[in-house]
This record gives sequence, C-alpha cells and structure tokens, in this order.
Amino acid sequence: MEAVICDASAFAVWRTPPLVRLLANPLFMGTRFGIPPERLIGFRGDLMQERSLWLLGPAEHVPGPAVSLEVGGGVLLSLRTLIASLEAPVDVLVDSRSERRPSGLLRPHVMAPSLVEGELRSLDGNLALTSPALTLLQLARTLSLPRLVAAASELCGTFATYRAPASVAKLIEELNVGSGVPIVDGWVPAFDDDGRLTDVWSRPAPTTPAEIGALARRATRRKGCRTLARAAELVVPSAASPFEAQVGMLLGLPPELGGEGLGGFAHNEPLALTGRAREIARQGSCRCDLFWAGEADRRPLDVECHSRTFHLGEPRRLSDADRALALQSMGVEVLFVTYAQIAGARRADALARTVAEKLGREVVPRTAEFLSARAALRREVLVDFADLLA
Repeated sequence: MEAVICDASAFAVWRTPPLVRLLANPLFMGTRFGIPPERLIGFRGDLMQERSLWLLGPAEHVPGPAVSLEVGGGVLLSLRTLIASLEAPVDVLVDSRSERRPSGLLRPHVMAPSLVEGELRSLDGNLALTSPALTLLQLARTLSLPRLVAAASELCGTFATYRAPASVAKLIEELNVGSGVPIVDGWVPAFDDDGRLTDVWSRPAPTTPAEIGALARRATRRKGCRTLARAAELVVPSAASPFEAQVGMLLGLPPELGGEGLGGFAHNEPLALTGRAREIARQGSCRCDLFWAGEADRRPLDVECHSRTFHLGEPRRLSDADRALALQSMGVEVLFVTYAQIAGARRADALARTVAEKLGREVVPRTAEFLSARAALRREVLVDFADLLA
C-alpha cells in the first residue's frame, strides 16, 4: 500500500513549512531562490547528520513494533519530504496487523477504511498524509481535551509551530539577511529582534472546526470521537499565534474546564475602519486579536496579544498604537495583554475581571472546584506549543 503518515508524525508534517521540505529535496536545485548548489549540498549533509531516523533501514531488526517492508520502503523513498520533520519511530497506517516485519523505523496503526476514505493528502508519489481532522482524531485518543483544543487551534489557525533543526534555521536566517525568505504556499517565518528564526510561522489555516466536527460525527464509536467532537465545538478558528490561542482558551473556555467562560469572541476577523479611524491607521481595515462585537449597551472590545514572536520591533509597536487609537475613535475598547499578565494566576485573575467588566458579565465565582480546574487548565495550556504533544 502507499505509505501514509498519521497520528503525531502527521501533526509534525502539517507543522513543517513547505519551503523546508523543498530545500531538503535532493531534486530541488535552488536556482530560483538564488542559493548556490554547493550551499544546498552542504545543508543537506548537515541535515542528514542531525536526523538519526535516516540511519535505519525499513527492515532494521531492532526492538520495536512490526511494519511491512512495502510501507517502510515508501517512507524511505520520501526522505526528502520527511527528513526535516520527523524522528523515529514514524507513525504510519497499515492495512492489517498481519504480514508485518520487525522494525524500529515505523510505528504502525490500523484504521477502518471508511474513516480513511477522503481523508488522505498526497505529499508525493510514494507518500500520503492523514488530513488535519483525521490526525486530530488519532491524537484525541491520548491528549487531554485542553491539549486537543490547543492542537486544533493551531490547525484551524493561521500559524504553525515548527522547531527547526539547527541546519534549517541557519539556512533560513541566511536567506533572511540576503535576498529574503521565499514565500511558498503562503508560509512566512517570524524572526526575533536579533534575526534568529523563531518556532512560529504564519500560514493559511489547513482546516476548520466544521471539518473536524464532520469527521467526529463519522467516527461514531471510534475511540476519541467524543473528545474530538467537543474540541470542534470549543475551538475558535483563525488565531495567528500560540499566544493568541492561549489567551483565547484561558478567557473563553467554559468554567468546568477551568476557563473564564468569556466566549463569544472571534480571532482576527477583519474590521472595517471608517472616517477618522481610517485616516489615523492609514488603512481601510484591521484585524483584532480577540474581538467581542459588544452586547446591549456595552462597547465592542479588542484584546491585543503582545508576544515576542509576532509583535516585534518599533515599527510594529507604532502600528499597534495607531490601530488602537483608530479603534478607540470608533468606540472600540482596546486592551493590551502580555505573556507576563497571564503567566501568573493573580495577574491573570485581574485580566479576567477586567475583561468581564468591559463585557458587562459576571466573573466566574472563585470556588475551590473552579480554582482547581483553572490550575489544571493552566498547566495544560501555558506550555511551549512546540512541545504540545509531549
């Protein structure tokens, strides 16, 4: 059968920028990006040294689960696609539990054909990938509901978390200070103030809550289907960074899960600017990180998430100041939130009370049960998204 990457390995591939897969592809010469062939050859050699996965053969007789040689060979043929994404063992779909051979390279999974149908995405002639929704269904078997919502927030958002190998980071940083990083399929990297590549890339959202919910309904009686269905209900799409997703979950999830129950917001929906606001911002619209449209006689509220990853440098801060003034001129309340304000429970509590007051809502009673649930949620959510599945 065609090799199909699934489960945690598929999640890792969905996080890998297409540019990185292209640079690692030995058939790609780099001419259109202005990269000298000798630089690409050196880069690929360094990457091979970093990735111990590719030192194994498909039938390597080492302790580990069994897998068919056909599937193992297919994965190795797709070295160019996987080398910058994965380490062993790689999660793959197989037809059945029979006719497999010992291998430490791959970790096999069997899944009903009815679920797999229509849920595969081709990477190349030898390799396919489970869809974001099917990948989340597999993750739902082992992840807590908050972690699954966080993973869904990334796949329904406009960001990806990719921790690049050292050789990858070095080459992309070189491109950044040279001719610029090529944009492939809409993926754009974020750099810190020192020009170092961060773990966050901007890209189009690969799925939606509706697609996730539809698969959960198809997967009746499949382990994890109820958790996935609930995650599809809870996830707010279009978050543009891990920090936005974290703030949204802490403020928006229901109290029984430890959230503040302040839902009803949207991530990054465009808001048209009019009159004086347009003149101030020097643009016709803007996007608010978390936006509540306003209730009864309450003004609309925009919560802006200032993280070191996406809000970098003086030009961005000036832009934020202009946008805030423009929004305020239209009657929109604007609050700025930093990671330090949610990292500690006491300051996070003050933020929740402020947001609740602006929205005209009651804050969740601080019962022992709620405080325990909130502490558990914070442990699950306030993590490095690169380690979300750890």
